[in-house]
Amino acid sequence: MARSSRTIASVPRQAARDVYLLVCEGRQTEPGYFAHVRTLYGLTNLHIRAGDSATDYQSVLRRTEQLCRETEVCDYAYAVCDGDAIRGLPIEPEKRVRTVTSRNYAIQRSAITLPCIEYWLLLHFEYSDSIMNCREVESRLMRRHWPTYAKRSDIFGFLEKEHIERARANARQLTRSGVTDMRADIGALLDQILR
Repeated sequence: MARSSRTIASVPRQAARDVYLLVCEGRQTEPGYFAHVRTLYGLTNLHIRAGDSATDYQSVLRRTEQLCRETEVCDYAYAVCDGDAIRGLPIEPEKRVRTVTSRNYAIQRSAITLPCIEYWLLLHFEYSDSIMNCREVESRLMRRHWPTYAKRSDIFGFLEKEHIERARANARQLTRSGVTDMRADIGALLDQILR
């Protein structure tokens, strides 16, 4: 029997995936959501840190940079916040952050949801560019789609890939619409991670 002429070098290898660090403002909902996405898509390159006592945007940015500097492998670090953390502050542009190895840099960005994380969750079920406050968004989410919703980390088990793909498409549509009072950067974040 003849041996194969293919060598290990000629076998196509799966491209290395970028490593993402998500530093969430929230302690339960956002980390629980991203943990579910990580499991659903098998994303071993996604590292999630839950919120601590810092609930304002600048503190979350500082914590993101600190955690990024302390890690050896991190290509992208995201500060994940919603409207109550921003409170009228300008959204920081991306920047390069040196990691612990001093030879590597990570790109630090923000992923903002306005007015709140529940708006991102609503986009899993329907498109809306109507301007709403958090209470209105949560009421609409619960009344129309998710009657048992509560801010916890263990509530995402029923969300499937089709829900997440719908939310990503709705977020892209929202961006094209030009509406600035409602924002769902988590869609672009997931587009980058899942590319």
